[in-house]
Amino acid sequence: MARRNLGMGGGVLVVLHHDIHED
Repeated sequence: MARRNLGMGGGVLVVLHHDIHED
């Protein structure tokens, strides 16, 4: 749920990166 804290903008990149790795 970190994606919610990040919100939109640069956070989206982090979310995508996290989703791709899914560690």
